[in-house]
Amino acid sequence: MPAGAVAALRTLDPRDPDRSDLEPLARIVGDARVVCLGEGAHLAHEFLLARDRLTRFLVERLGFTAVVLESGYAEGLALDRWVAGGPGDLGELSVHAVGHGLGDNDATRAQLSWLRAHPGVRVAGMDLPGSGTDPGPAVRECLDRVPPRSGYDTLRALSALGDREPTAARSRALRRFRALEPADRDRLVAALRALPGRAGGDAVALRCARGAALVADWLTDGPVIGPGSNPRDELMADTVLGLLDELGPDARVVVAAHDGHVGRLPVFGAPSLGTLLAPRLGDDLVVVGSTFAGGEVIELRADPDEELVPGDAVVVPAPRAAAGSLDDLMDGFGPLHLTDLRRLPPGTTDGVETKAFQHLTVPTDPAAFDAVLHVRAVTAEPGAAGRLRAEVAHSSP
Repeated sequence: MPAGAVAALRTLDPRDPDRSDLEPLARIVGDARVVCLGEGAHLAHEFLLARDRLTRFLVERLGFTAVVLESGYAEGLALDRWVAGGPGDLGELSVHAVGHGLGDNDATRAQLSWLRAHPGVRVAGMDLPGSGTDPGPAVRECLDRVPPRSGYDTLRALSALGDREPTAARSRALRRFRALEPADRDRLVAALRALPGRAGGDAVALRCARGAALVADWLTDGPVIGPGSNPRDELMADTVLGLLDELGPDARVVVAAHDGHVGRLPVFGAPSLGTLLAPRLGDDLVVVGSTFAGGEVIELRADPDEELVPGDAVVVPAPRAAAGSLDDLMDGFGPLHLTDLRRLPPGTTDGVETKAFQHLTVPTDPAAFDAVLHVRAVTAEPGAAGRLRAEVAHSSP
């Protein structure tokens, strides 16, 4: 274990009041205003716990003031109001205000409850509304903030494509969009694409409008991602930068998302949240990724006929930490630790070319991350796969 670079962690339990083993995180973060906490697998129980524990340390020990989730920006407005002490039911919000089915679990609800108990901490989303297929939440939030004009009532009605279930809504929204009369479909797409130009000077309305317009693009053309373009991550990066400006020069922000989004280098050849933030923030950005050597993960399988929506959710074995992977290198340092990759002896990461991402192993440059949280084995968040599977089945025609 390289001295000074690897810090063994005592626990992942966020309820444990002793967080002294996380002191090395303070050195890793330094004065950075933005810390990205990546997770190598969504809905892995250990990574949800780690996100909560590290966030508590960043808030209490280092004065971080906001948490940004990989979830719809528009839906996050309701979550922020609740965390600030407003009305609402946490069970409902964790399902409806956290996108992609990622909030309907006890670990996320525990983190949100803790944030509510700490006045002054803001919460936001940064992603597309309606898990990418339902513009309704963003349209409603936008239109509530701009002067009324003819056609807005029709737009509200046409844009309400989704349902309350986070995953089922994705399938239903797409099917409902395609079931619209051609004239109504064209009218909806045109109105959504025109919405950013009607948001005026209201930054919140504009972010919602941009998200709704991008959903229109996805519904018609599908995600267009290439070496120079990744509109979803561009939206997320612009949202994070806008929130920094809005919250003021003293704001410090935790951004929680999948490793594939937060890395400083692209994973699949397209720009990502991290690659877009890095040149803008410089030393104000620190990226903490995550690795794991085995266990189990949830694989969300796409509908073979609808690439935008899930067709099944199953628990599968996690990728094996093979030679040449960052996961294997980190596992050699111990079962649970936080490693500052920048402090490793020269040559330590030579030959490392891959990393586990959910159920896959993909080419990865270790330089994508400043530090890594390693967990030897991960487990699927209890009940998460079953809930996703039930929602997918419920959404079938």
